Amino acid sequence: MPAIQRANLRALNTRFSQTGETEQLSHAPASISLLLGTGGDRRIWPDAITRRNRYGTLAVPADDEISFSSTTASNVSAEGFLAAGVALRRLIDLESPSPVAYDQWFADIRDAIPRNLGCVGAEVVLAASGTDAELIALCLFAGLSKRPLTNVLVAPDETGNGVPRAAAGCHYSDLTALGGTVEAGAPLEGLPPGRIEVRTIAIRNETGEPRHQHEIDADVIATVELELRRDRDVLVHVLDTSKTGLPAVTRQAARHVAALAPGRVHIIVDACQFRGSISSLRQDLADGFVVALTGSKFIAGPPFSGALLIPSALALAFDEDRHSSGPCRIHRGPGLAGRPSPADSLRVQVGIEPGTGSALGCRPGQSRALCGNSRSAAKPRQGAICPPGAFSHRRHGGCLASSA
Repeated sequence: MPAIQRANLRALNTRFSQTGETEQLSHAPASISLLLGTGGDRRIWPDAITRRNRYGTLAVPADDEISFSSTTASNVSAEGFLAAGVALRRLIDLESPSPVAYDQWFADIRDAIPRNLGCVGAEVVLAASGTDAELIALCLFAGLSKRPLTNVLVAPDETGNGVPRAAAGCHYSDLTALGGTVEAGAPLEGLPPGRIEVRTIAIRNETGEPRHQHEIDADVIATVELELRRDRDVLVHVLDTSKTGLPAVTRQAARHVAALAPGRVHIIVDACQFRGSISSLRQDLADGFVVALTGSKFIAGPPFSGALLIPSALALAFDEDRHSSGPCRIHRGPGLAGRPSPADSLRVQVGIEPGTGSALGCRPGQSRALCGNSRSAAKPRQGAICPPGAFSHRRHGGCLASSA
C-alpha cells in the first residue's frame, strides 16, 4: 500500500478508535471524499476553497446539480458514495480482529466488475483514469510485441486531453497517479525512442462535419496494412463513443484488421464514456478485444475511476510475458484461494497503479449498480448500457462492481 494511503487509513483508524464512533464510514463524508480525491494526478485534486476539481465536480454527492462535464467527469452519485463508504469500512473494519487484506480487497473489486457485467472470465486491471488505462494497455502490448509498435488513435481531439501522449508511450502529466514527479511528454522508462509511433484518424472533415463511417473504416484498414508492410505490430482504437457521441471504426472493420495478422494486430475498445451496450462489450471481449472503461462519466462514479477489461486468453499471454524487461513488468502475485488468476499478476509497474482512493471509485455498491446518473447532462444513445432493471436493483449508481 502506498505510504500516503497508509497514512490516510491510519488517521481514520485513530479517529474512530478515539471517538468510539460505530456508524458506517459512509456517514463520514469528509473521510470518504478525502480518499476519493487521492490516487490520481492533478486533475483529481480539489480546490481548497470550492472543493471542486478542475472540471468543476465534487467528490461528494450533489443531487441538486447537473454535471455538464459528464463526458469527462461527473459528481459522484449518492449510491456510489455510499458504496465507497461500505467498501472502506470493509477494508478497515474496526469491529473485526482481522479486516480483509489489502491485496484481497483489490482482488474482490477486480472479480466483481466482470461478474456484474456478465463477462465472467475477463481479467481486470484497475486504473486511476481512462488515460491511465490507455497507458497501461499500450505498455502491456509493447511488452508482448517483439517488433516496433504503431498505435492507431481515432479522434484524438474527442478523447481525453492526455490520451495522445499516453498513446505514444509518454507521461501525459508531470505527476503520476501515486505522486511521483516525472517530465510530461517524456517516454516511459524502458520504451526506446521510435519504438512507438502514433497514426491518427479523424472522424470529422475540415468543416467539422462527421465523416462517413465507411471512410473512417477505409482509412483504418489502409493504415494497418501499411504498418504491417513496414514490419510493425499495430494497436487499433475503436472509439465507442467520442465525447460528442460519434462512433468511430465499426466492429466489422476491427475484426477485419485483427484477422489480417493474428497476434500482430490488436484492438482496444475505448468505451470510457460507458454509453455503449453491455452486449457489445461482451462481444468485444469474445472477439479478443481489450476494453477500457471508466465509472466517472455517465454512470456517475467519482472522477476518474477506470478499469481495463482483458480477455482471458490475452491475459494469459500478458502473464507469460511478466518477466519482460520493458516498461510493464507483470509480477506473479498470490492467487485467490483455490483459483490462481492472471488478474493477480497484472500489476503494471509504470507509476500508475491506483491506490485506495482510485479503487473506491470502482468499488462495489450494494445495489449492484451498473447504471447511469439521470442528472448527467449527456444522455446515452439508443440501446445504451442501462435499460431499466436490466442489470441492477436500482436505476442509478456510481460503481462498476457490487459487494463481494
